[in-house]
Amino acid sequence: MVVDLTYLGTATHAEAHLGPLRNLVGPAPKIDTVRPVPLAAVGEIAAEPDDPLPLLHDTTLLTGFDSGAIAALTDAVRVGDPSGLAVTELRRLGGALAQPDEAHGAAGHVDEPYLLIYGGVVATPEMADPIARLIARVSAAMGPYRAGRTVPNFASDAESAYPPGVLARLAAIKRQRDPKGVIRSNRPVSRL
Repeated sequence: MVVDLTYLGTATHAEAHLGPLRNLVGPAPKIDTVRPVPLAAVGEIAAEPDDPLPLLHDTTLLTGFDSGAIAALTDAVRVGDPSGLAVTELRRLGGALAQPDEAHGAAGHVDEPYLLIYGGVVATPEMADPIARLIARVSAAMGPYRAGRTVPNFASDAESAYPPGVLARLAAIKRQRDPKGVIRSNRPVSRL
């Protein structure tokens, strides 16, 4: 198990919050990489690879994560499954991300308290179908907790990233400002 975290504040204040977390795993965690980092290094916190991977995944915002959700997720993932997921990550959201502000642009704030990311590395073509079935199993198990959308940086399309009203407004702006479709995106807000 890995706990990745960020804290916007002083190192002293952060340490006051870290103490109880560190005590959960005993007196000496195996690896503790928590340290002050500049904003430019925030992407290094999760130690994710820099190079692209052949990853098949799903990402969804969750409306909650209670004991029922924990049981549903752990049952669906089934530790030891030969077609297992390489990634099952739960991110606790909130803080400034949950505060509405007109200056936040189209992405806006995120009301949902959790983001769930799960998927597998398709190292060979034969792995694609088993991983896709496992992703579908997890998606179905988490159905009651899924918010029906995700955050824009994990979205495969604009429809899953923005509420319908925001998407309609973005599409209208796109039609008005770029009627010939010169500006392209991998998540188009309108099909021209």
